[in-house]
Amino acid sequence: LRVDMLDTIKGVSVKKAKMLIDEFGSIMEIGETKTSELSMLKGIGTTLAERIHNVLNSENNQVI
Repeated sequence: LRVDMLDTIKGVSVKKAKMLIDEFGSIMEIGETKTSELSMLKGIGTTLAERIHNVLNSENNQVI
């Protein structure tokens, strides 16, 4: 379920979604992580890090 939610974000593959979950432990933790930290991961650039952060922190997509 967590990987499925992440890989709906443009630019996030299943492989990248699994890497994010492995690194941070949960979608909530990923959403609370600074974009500068996200962008340090292999394959996650600044633009994608900002997109992930924005999607996970949008009012329409509340992370539980």
